[in-house]
Amino acid sequence: MKICKDCNQERSEYLFTNDVDICDYCWAMRGGY
Repeated sequence: MKICKDCNQERSEYLFTNDVDICDYCWAMRGGY
């Protein structure tokens, strides 16, 4: 598990497919950057 830098929620590691420490939900919300 990792903590998302954006939403501070604990998420499974596989939700962090980007190289920054934000989950895919926040990643998508901010448009993939």
